[in-house]
Amino acid sequence: MAPWRLGLLEQDDHGARLVYELEEGDVRELPGAEHFTAPFRATCSIEVGSTASVTLTVRNTGTEPFDYEAALHSYLYVGDVARVRVRGLDGCTWWDKLDERTYRQEGDLVLQGETDRVYHHDGTVQVEDPALDRILVIDKEGSADTVVWTPGPAKAAEIPDLGPGEWEHLLCVEAANVLDHAVTLGPGEERALSTTITTRSR
Repeated sequence: MAPWRLGLLEQDDHGARLVYELEEGDVRELPGAEHFTAPFRATCSIEVGSTASVTLTVRNTGTEPFDYEAALHSYLYVGDVARVRVRGLDGCTWWDKLDERTYRQEGDLVLQGETDRVYHHDGTVQVEDPALDRILVIDKEGSADTVVWTPGPAKAAEIPDLGPGEWEHLLCVEAANVLDHAVTLGPGEERALSTTITTRSR
């Protein structure tokens, strides 16, 4: 795990904003450092108030271009993941990371057990959560992909952070640029990836 540094903390009665920073020197001695050979600077801005938003900005501080993938792991609490409907993905192609095949989404997504998919989708997604009588609206910017993940019971049993039955309340809907949509940054260039989550009544 990389040691992000807290560069800014602002808070008032309406919410809070935090900015974390990371550079190539921070990961040089960590496992996987061989994947971070080019100079870079990353900032992660988190704003929490009436909505929640996260923005990851990566800048190439070196003299050669490099490629990278990114995903913002939005861990959503839902009332019952089996009753959730994910709207906005109809007609999109998606890559199944479980069987390594490509499919096309038809209608709303209803989750059945372990799910790990990369949708080629750059728009807004809505998570209808009838158990909590709400809709989570996930807006994205700078994102060519939408990752949908939930562990299911078998996978959840292998995750130390999850207690018995907690997987039933866990769903990730992530802004991402991965696989064929990996980002190429030239010297001095930067790219931002962001997601904003809003809650509204059904």
